[in-house]
Amino acid sequence: MIITRILAGTLCVASLASQALAQPTDPFPKPIPATEGAIKVSFTEFASLPDIDGEAARMMLLIDEPGTRRLFVNDMRGILYSVSYDGKSVAPYLDLRIPRWSVNVLSVNFEQGIQSFAFHPQFATPGAPGFGKFYTYVDTSNIAPPPDFKTAGPQRSHDTILLEWTAKDPAAAVESVTLGSAAPLVYRTESANYRVSPGAFFQVNRYLVDKLVGLVVGDRRGGTALDLYAGVGLFAVSLAQRFERVLAVESSPISFADLQYNVPANVKPLGVAVEQFVRNRAGSLRPDLVVVDPPRGGLGERLVRGIAELGPRRLTYVSCDPATLARDLAVLLGVGFRIAEAHLLDLFPQTFHVESVIHLGR
Repeated sequence: MIITRILAGTLCVASLASQALAQPTDPFPKPIPATEGAIKVSFTEFASLPDIDGEAARMMLLIDEPGTRRLFVNDMRGILYSVSYDGKSVAPYLDLRIPRWSVNVLSVNFEQGIQSFAFHPQFATPGAPGFGKFYTYVDTSNIAPPPDFKTAGPQRSHDTILLEWTAKDPAAAVESVTLGSAAPLVYRTESANYRVSPGAFFQVNRYLVDKLVGLVVGDRRGGTALDLYAGVGLFAVSLAQRFERVLAVESSPISFADLQYNVPANVKPLGVAVEQFVRNRAGSLRPDLVVVDPPRGGLGERLVRGIAELGPRRLTYVSCDPATLARDLAVLLGVGFRIAEAHLLDLFPQTFHVESVIHLGR
């Protein structure tokens, strides 16, 4: 009986398959006259978005915000534009690519980038809770923070993030906005995790950050280490594993808050300017190692001499500008330091920028 049913089912399926094969697959077997039912239209260019790096704009969504009497359109690569109703004015409204937002827009593929955006219904209503609020739904290359939920499939749900923004003046065509309700990012490295808030400084090349830390800290050990221009504690955390005590100096309030959060108990964060710290501690501190990672302007002669008066046996200079590095090295060599090692890292490929790590000793 079972065999009979299977055979009957097989014959039935074979019969249906043969009927399907006999049917034509072309839905229009007869040619359609070219002019039959044709609707003639005309168009004029209303407005155009500028190219980015020589490539045409990749528009995704066009929204009318009646309260502002403007249209809004996004280039998927990370810019939201405002457009006047007559199309004569097109201005960048929000650029998600700028570093201070720490969004890291991912738009390398044609279907990636700003996926969508929306305005709060009260966006243009003064005094309302939603006044000035709008939202972007964007792909990001930062996959470090844990996702809010996990999908059943293999997709990483936290590659796309929803951000809330606040416009200070919704009626303005070119707006100054703030990123609201944005949780700090968590950067995971081989040696530690770092909380990085919007506006704080962190090395952006996630693929070479461990190499950079390894070159700076290496196998150096001792009693006291100074981390000047400590940021969120990129080097201080690793120094704490090799030195009994670490003093980490950072003047930026945003970075300093993250520094306090990231470092272990044997690191003492100091929220003062490096110049003030060095001036107050000159002659009273004999650190085994000083690590400096100044901004592009470097240290300058007065600060170099002040650091030398602290009496460190070793100094590691991390620089993003060869010109100011050369200037400061000339002073360091003049006060008795000697270059022991020099390393170069290409943190920004295809650009003229280079990161230098110079180890000096006395």
